[in-house]
Amino acid sequence: MDSNLFLKQYDFELEQRNSLASAINIPIVALTALGGALGSIAASYKYGSNISTYIFIGLVALALISLLVALYQTFRSFAGYVYEKIPSTIKLSAHYENLKLWHLEQGLSEDLAVVEATKDFQNYLNTAIAEATDVNSKNNISRGNYLHGAVTTIAFTFVFLLMSSSLYLYQTATQDEKVHQIKIVK
Repeated sequence: MDSNLFLKQYDFELEQRNSLASAINIPIVALTALGGALGSIAASYKYGSNISTYIFIGLVALALISLLVALYQTFRSFAGYVYEKIPSTIKLSAHYENLKLWHLEQGLSEDLAVVEATKDFQNYLNTAIAEATDVNSKNNISRGNYLHGAVTTIAFTFVFLLMSSSLYLYQTATQDEKVHQIKIVK
């Protein structure tokens, strides 16, 4: 087996981890903006007992639910993952020396013990890299799926917010102007 192929895949998965960590910023910014806009129109809407108010409340509720789902998915895209690493160079070096000693203890000559230890070590290293890569790949797939779900749900939040804000804007544009009474005091 070619160790370089294993190492390239291992490095790729670690780079994916970094890319996913960077990509989390977009949903966080979107959630902040959408949450602020949703809170603003919900707080300043003039509620009444009419059909447009009930539709507005329904749309705001749907936007809030999808916002919370997107928040959960965003959180799950970066929390709870443990990435595997290959053993440190000190541990790898010690393992190689132990293999060499073991082969010498089995009665092999110095040259043959080095050859066998090198083969065993290469198999061990390939297995360690493959196992770490497999765990990291599964983590990246799961994180990517949650991140994709968050972005999709944010799009739904935006649609519900857009629909509810159109009702808010219509109400604001058609409401009677407030009459202010001014009292002149000496």
